[in-house]
Amino acid sequence: MLSKEKLIYVRSLQLKFYKSDEVLLKSIFEFENIIFNFCRNINENLMIQVKLKWLQDEIINENNNLPFIDLISRENSDDIKKKLIHLINIFS
Repeated sequence: MLSKEKLIYVRSLQLKFYKSDEVLLKSIFEFENIIFNFCRNINENLMIQVKLKWLQDEIINENNNLPFIDLISRENSDDIKKKLIHLINIFS
């Protein structure tokens, strides 16, 4: 697994080379960063899983308080939701 710093570098390279939907790509990478930081200070696995489940529910319900919710409000919102939830599942 890549360290966070290496992953950020890889993501910046991806943004340079994939210009088709740069806004979407940046938003997904930012979401990935949020997930990394989301449970940073928690050592208990059960609590991390609870927080990730909460995040997943908030995405499904399109909670307007989430910083990346504008991603979901696009016309392909179901597809975006699936991708974000898939990232949560990978992380968990």
